[in-house]
Amino acid sequence: AFNHLRVGVHLSVSIPNQSRLAGSSRRESIAELADKHFSKALRGFGELKEEREVAVCHYHMADLPLQELKVPNAEPLSRARQTAALRHAKRSLEYWEKEGALTYAKDFIASHIRIARLLEASGKTSASAEAIEHLGNAEQQLLALLQAAPSGGVPKETLELITKNEEGKQVAVESFRREMSRACQTGLRSAKDVERLKNLYRRVLRNEPIGGQSDAASAA
Repeated sequence: AFNHLRVGVHLSVSIPNQSRLAGSSRRESIAELADKHFSKALRGFGELKEEREVAVCHYHMADLPLQELKVPNAEPLSRARQTAALRHAKRSLEYWEKEGALTYAKDFIASHIRIARLLEASGKTSASAEAIEHLGNAEQQLLALLQAAPSGGVPKETLELITKNEEGKQVAVESFRREMSRACQTGLRSAKDVERLKNLYRRVLRNEPIGGQSDAASAA
């Protein structure tokens, strides 16, 4: 199972630069071969009851269509591909949430970013805004867990991911804010949903809450 996972990852990161294996008579594309290896790894780890590695497989299977989108002149994701990839991303996220988002903060954050990028790839007019608001909700979830955690109960490496304001209050997750900024800029360049994105971008840069109740309050 580990070998299949390693091969799948190696093939996956090659997708943007190479569509097929050089010198091979195989008909499958590199993406199709990577998917086969990830599927075999997923089955193997499932049989071994290795939940963490199953979550890792789901993460990489969610990332596979995003690697394909990096190919020049790539076709947009079909609804079926997006739905399947989102299912994998959410399965991965479920594990990190169950084991503890504060303990596995980097994996929790990476899974949410994967979900956001898949939402962004939908092609809808509101795609960028939906991705940003998803990240905003995830950020609020993580900050709420931090605030509820006992003193000394949060790993140092998790605290290093958090932005504080001048009063020392934890107000943002750096990785989420970078991704929100990128999504805002991409959406604005596409000239879709411009006013909504401008409003979101201002709030991103000011480290203001985004998503859920904070959006409802700002709209009131």
